[in-house]
Amino acid sequence: MNKDIEQIASSASMDFIAKAKSLKTLGIDIIGLAGGEPDFDTPNAIKEKAIEELLKGNTHYAIGKGLPRLREKIACKLKKDNGINISPENIIVTPGAKMAIYLAVRACINPGDEVLIPAPSWVSYTELVRAASGIPIEIPLSPDNNYAIKKSELEQYISENTRMIILCSPNNPTGRMINEQEIKEIIELVRNRDIVILSDEVYEKIAYIDRVISPGSYAELADKTITVNGFSKAYAMTG
Repeated sequence: MNKDIEQIASSASMDFIAKAKSLKTLGIDIIGLAGGEPDFDTPNAIKEKAIEELLKGNTHYAIGKGLPRLREKIACKLKKDNGINISPENIIVTPGAKMAIYLAVRACINPGDEVLIPAPSWVSYTELVRAASGIPIEIPLSPDNNYAIKKSELEQYISENTRMIILCSPNNPTGRMINEQEIKEIIELVRNRDIVILSDEVYEKIAYIDRVISPGSYAELADKTITVNGFSKAYAMTG
């Protein structure tokens, strides 16, 4: 068995989803809260278009990065909604955001490199870093401070091996969204350091209080940020 694979734990969220479904088959009345999945169905317009394209025979290989027209549309969306100016050539379509995060981590770190993960965080970040032969460093944020991200706190965990910081906004599991002051502190933190920001924004459309701020929209972070988003949460397309 590969030693890197042996140290990776199974997905806690998927384990709980499987457990909840198992209990439901036994007739037990249970509410599953483990999966980040909307409680509505995929919109009919999307399903009808998918069927239409299947019937047209569009079921073969796409270009490696994803369909050019789709990447163009994503680039337009990122510019309009998020203020991120990016070329379609710098966009990669993956089978799910988890794969995008793994590929991003894998591309940016070498064995033994450290990845900072402000916590509470999505349970899979640590295991994805381990799968890429990296070392996840969880940074406990305080509920007393509304889980605010502070430069002074992050600096305590930075070493010469730090190569990435994973941010999630809206956050899973707290729902908290990163604000402009925190972005400014992150800019100061990484300004003269070889550190990449991975911004997980997959819950962008499930935000009800304030607007979502994308770190990649800031000029100082544009070349240091990998933005991850997806269709699964906004349009109930997890499967």
